Amino acid sequence: MPTDYEDRLADAVNQEPIVYADCTQSELLFAISTGGIVGLALGTALGLSIGFFMLGVIIGLLIGVGVSWVTMEALKHIRQKYYLTWLKEKLFVTKQLFLGGIQFVSQSKRYSKGARRG
Repeated sequence: MPTDYEDRLADAVNQEPIVYADCTQSELLFAISTGGIVGLALGTALGLSIGFFMLGVIIGLLIGVGVSWVTMEALKHIRQKYYLTWLKEKLFVTKQLFLGGIQFVSQSKRYSKGARRG
């Protein structure tokens, strides 16, 4: 059974295609979810503060679309600067930092021709 490292290596070889606005599917999902969360949070707060909840939600969704667009533009510019799989690597390292220790050396053995002397 392949380890997480071997799966990530295979995924890096079989890279995702560019889907929309120079972003891959995972980057689009990241941008849209970020925009949706920020927009709905701001819209709910705005709706509760002005007294018209639905108007606040509509404005929040428009803010969410704007945040998604800005996030996709930022990802496009970062993609032009760095390598293709930088977002997956960044998310993997962040997940390993918060959920467990990072093991950069997964297997360490001593290989030699004969008996150990000395």
